[in-house]
Amino acid sequence: MHSFVTPACHGYSVQFSPFARNFLACVGGQHYGISGRGSLFVLQLTDEGIKLHSRGEWSDTLFSIAWSETSDKLCASGGGDGSVQLWDTSLGAGAPDAAMTPVAVLREHRLEVCDLSWACPRGSAQHLLSASWDSSVKLWDVEAGGGSLRTFQSHRGQVYAAKWSPHTPGLFASVAADGTAAICDVRTETGMQNVLACHQAESLSCDWNKYVHHLLVSASADGSLRGWDVRSGAQPLFVLEGQT
Repeated sequence: MHSFVTPACHGYSVQFSPFARNFLACVGGQHYGISGRGSLFVLQLTDEGIKLHSRGEWSDTLFSIAWSETSDKLCASGGGDGSVQLWDTSLGAGAPDAAMTPVAVLREHRLEVCDLSWACPRGSAQHLLSASWDSSVKLWDVEAGGGSLRTFQSHRGQVYAAKWSPHTPGLFASVAADGTAAICDVRTETGMQNVLACHQAESLSCDWNKYVHHLLVSASADGSLRGWDVRSGAQPLFVLEGQT
């Protein structure tokens, strides 16, 4: 089994490239995210082991990473300072000792950005979601640049995750410290479709079923996973207890 050690950096997020099965990126920070700098590591899996392809540095801890669904060289990271960094991973190729800097920085969130999600290619391909502890989810058009297109204030408390639907363009789900999951549609004026009361404790993560368009799973600090039909959501479809 191969492994890679991120020196003086505690990892927070890792994701494989959707274009090359032997590339992945991970991010983290010094001192468990309390203080210090953040790092991006782009790694290549080889027969000899895991090699450092390129590396980026940021002034604050990096908590989240997401590869673009349309460009094999573009990825986004979310920082403890509330910013979103866009990286061209080809810039540091072959020179991992020289740290890359972002090609663009999106600054609007007031607190940590803890999750990012790129729209699926058949939807709004250049649209990026950022979820933050400032209780908001922001929608960005990375290609157009400038400020965010829209801000969604669907929760009370930190937003921990936001995920685009793989089936319906413009539809996404977010979960937060208030225990809810919000189902939002960026194509509508209000944005809000439904709010599910998922858990009594914090909702920490969520994911869409890749084959059933209306099925969402939420994970909570109460130790459970719950499945939801986002069209109604009055009661969970299933509950998996005992996660510790």
